[in-house]
Amino acid sequence: IHLVTGAYMAEKIIRYQEKQLTQKSNEVEVLRININSLVRNMKKTSRLVQQISETGEDDIEGGPEELNLQQKELYLRLEKLQKELVLSKTQLSTAQKTRYSNQKDFQVEIDLQKSLKTAIQQKDLALGNMDIELKQVLYDIEIL
Repeated sequence: IHLVTGAYMAEKIIRYQEKQLTQKSNEVEVLRININSLVRNMKKTSRLVQQISETGEDDIEGGPEELNLQQKELYLRLEKLQKELVLSKTQLSTAQKTRYSNQKDFQVEIDLQKSLKTAIQQKDLALGNMDIELKQVLYDIEIL
């Protein structure tokens, strides 16, 4: 327990882990958007290559070879982004598992702390009762 705020330090760690999970989720979403835009560009390039090959037009700058190179480049970028997405998803999953595990551990510790606090209060109460009984016995001894 933090002395000034009275908050459990575990809560601080959980908030940090939630922040990390949010960041990882955002990274995954950005990668999905990038992959979707690459897929659209690849489809567009594929259609252009197909149109050029069907019509036999060579007047487009670079020709079909240039478009094939662009398509290959887009495929490579897509593969790279998909690998990054898989890695980010793996990291997100690991972070979620760790957070869940830590949260359970922290809850166990908090429950243990509460039970120990209750036990201490009960011991203090019993000690107070014993003290009262001892004073009563000493008083009774003095009277005799």
